[in-house]
Amino acid sequence: MRLPRKIERILRRIRTQMRPTPHNVVIDERAETSYSDIENRVIGLSKNQLDELDWIYRHEIMHLDKYPRTISNEIIWQVKIANMLSDEDRSLFRKLRHLVINMAEDSVIDYYIGLRYKSARKYIKKYVENLPKEIKSDPPCHEGARMIVAGVADYPILENWLKDKNIIMIGLDAFYWLKKHQEGEYKSDTRGKPSREDYEKAAGQLITEGENIIPLYEFSVDDNVEFDLEKASLIALTKRYEWYISAIMEKERTKGYMSRQGVWIPGDEPSKLNVYASLLQYNKIIPGLTAIKRDTSRIIGWTEPSGYRDVAILVDESGSMRDKEKATRMVGISLLAWFNRWRIQYQIIGFGSSPFLRAALGFDYTGGVRYFSMYYRAWGNDTRLAPALNMLKGRNMLLYVISDAKIYDLNKVAEYKSRIKEVVLVLINKDKKYREFTKAFKGVTVRGYWLNPEEIDKFIIQELEKLH
Repeated sequence: MRLPRKIERILRRIRTQMRPTPHNVVIDERAETSYSDIENRVIGLSKNQLDELDWIYRHEIMHLDKYPRTISNEIIWQVKIANMLSDEDRSLFRKLRHLVINMAEDSVIDYYIGLRYKSARKYIKKYVENLPKEIKSDPPCHEGARMIVAGVADYPILENWLKDKNIIMIGLDAFYWLKKHQEGEYKSDTRGKPSREDYEKAAGQLITEGENIIPLYEFSVDDNVEFDLEKASLIALTKRYEWYISAIMEKERTKGYMSRQGVWIPGDEPSKLNVYASLLQYNKIIPGLTAIKRDTSRIIGWTEPSGYRDVAILVDESGSMRDKEKATRMVGISLLAWFNRWRIQYQIIGFGSSPFLRAALGFDYTGGVRYFSMYYRAWGNDTRLAPALNMLKGRNMLLYVISDAKIYDLNKVAEYKSRIKEVVLVLINKDKKYREFTKAFKGVTVRGYWLNPEEIDKFIIQELEKLH
């Protein structure tokens, strides 16, 4: 159906101002409210809202372009919120997750366009005037955002989240509001069916960020989508390694140089162009200047390690690590990304009250990813390291110990020093007292890192630089 000329003129003016990504627009005679079809890149305008296009069309454009832009982004936000909830609340969240995310997206969108576009703010003010009293007295996040824009309310915490575009915290607030007001009827204005690729992309990103992906599996069941965890794990390992390479190259760039051998120039093989690493550093890819080669072994004089030792990762699974689970996952995934890139044999042993072999000595990197992203839990009521050392296998052993240093059998650790060549202590704790821990490995080369759980990336850059 051809759009009326008057409407087309308004839409053209808005598109000129906002410069959206390509999409189609239809007037949907059956829709009560307008919507964005993320999967098919279509905006459906309700005939009931054609007089409010300066608000409504802008709103739906923002859904297509940023919030969520892709279905995988919505899945990522949903999983992050689920990981912040209790098991009981997570069960309810599974039923409400699409609506929760839509409310959070609507909040950020209307706050943004209400402040930026006077013509949109006019309609938001009119809308707020007609809100029921019970909503005004206890508004959900999206109505609260509109009330802030209209100048009739002041919600400092919500506004700080809106300024930061913090979808996760706003979504958490939306969930608790819906939990309190379950008798109401609310509808999402975004549409789109998730695909296998959406789930694999979301899984790869979540693994990279150290999230637990169990909720992802639950959501995939709800959406009747099967995805390949092996593929998602490889995506995560590649992305994490490329993040590290881009971070190192940025570090070198700030020193004032980057080897010409690390720059992709016209005539190089197209497969050598590392688009992801290039865009992490620069806004634009310019061959010969900002285009980065994928062959990292030729950058700034690095050479590929050869004849490397076997590696063991000993992971603290005691209860004191509960608030450090995400940081532990990020450390583990980052190390696995490096092992995968250079084909290093490794093993994972969890320790607490008893040791558990989580990944046998070998090259199953996706098995290690599976452990950290799905099965790692801080659950034990005791912390004994020596029994885990007794399970070590391999040669010329490099040992990583990921812990918060609250270990109760350090006096027995030295008994196993003959099995170990070098120890790297990765101590995730805001308390820096770990001298006793480093002294326990008598006669063995020890390197120690104290890590704030919020600053894991600094360790990754420092440690992987040493391994090159």
